[in-house]
Amino acid sequence: MGNSKTIDNLTFIGNRDQGDRAKGRRHFWRVKPTGNYNIDCRMGRKLALEYLAWSEIGDAPPLLAQIVSDMPGCRTGMEVGFLELVGLAASAGASRARRIAAYWDDSETEAA
Repeated sequence: MGNSKTIDNLTFIGNRDQGDRAKGRRHFWRVKPTGNYNIDCRMGRKLALEYLAWSEIGDAPPLLAQIVSDMPGCRTGMEVGFLELVGLAASAGASRARRIAAYWDDSETEAA
């Protein structure tokens, strides 16, 4: 993946088809499930690790909301595996997230 941080480094993000650009140019969850739930869960976890590693590099904004927004309403193993692993990472980082939220709250209070 290298040290250059662009969303083009993420294998599950691609461009939308020309006729499907109402939500923007990028499709943030462009995957092809195999139909085998276990294989798809494994692939979803691999994509989650790819996303988590990418999110640790640099200071670009998080993409999780866009990724989830582009996931299909009917979840496959790929979405389940991805979301489970990202959820575990969020749980592991909950203490850090609380410190960041407190910092933001303090900054907003000082600015007011």
